[in-house]
Amino acid sequence: MFRKVTKWVAEATRSEDDRLSEFLDGLDDPIARQVEWSALVSGGANFRTHRLKVVSPVRAEFRLAFGAMLFCWIFFVIGLVAIGFGVASLTGALSKGPPWWFIFPFGLVFGGVGAGMWWAMSRPRVFDMQDLWYWRGKRPLDREAVERCEDSAPLDLVHAIQIIRERVSGNDSSYNSYEINLVLHDGRRVNVVDHGNLKHIRKDAQAIAELIGVPVWDATA
Repeated sequence: MFRKVTKWVAEATRSEDDRLSEFLDGLDDPIARQVEWSALVSGGANFRTHRLKVVSPVRAEFRLAFGAMLFCWIFFVIGLVAIGFGVASLTGALSKGPPWWFIFPFGLVFGGVGAGMWWAMSRPRVFDMQDLWYWRGKRPLDREAVERCEDSAPLDLVHAIQIIRERVSGNDSSYNSYEINLVLHDGRRVNVVDHGNLKHIRKDAQAIAELIGVPVWDATA
């Protein structure tokens, strides 16, 4: 028991730099030492925002998870209700009660935020082994377009799948968000997803790695 407590205390007091150094020693890959191990995309979410769907043996896609859909719709519906009350108040349809017209701008903000989040998070994130491309959003026209885009990458240039953790702090709370990044042969990284469910992050990263045929570098282990 004492040995377990001592081991736990020693692990807790080690710095992040020490843990990372030990992790990189275990990988024994020169590219791993060239790659950045800080968050590629700041922020994130404390819940699962995307789920991986294997469409065919040569194609997989990240799609919006139910929790993220609900999150976006809550903002959007609140905005629509506020806009409805505001319009009704301005047109005189609500003859009794408080002057609801003042919430009209808030409705526009909430509705716009909900629609904007939906558009941003629902953009396709596709792994196509037939063309050997990964892209987010609109499908690129050719390989040159894939190589130019920051949100896309040729899959034959992917060296590994990176999983890293970011501690996100707000005014009242903090949480962990986890990134799946593609690491290319030249050390460049391309972000795929970033959310708070580590179990599914690991599962999805492993599925992508098996599809492409590359290792997973899990710095959260």
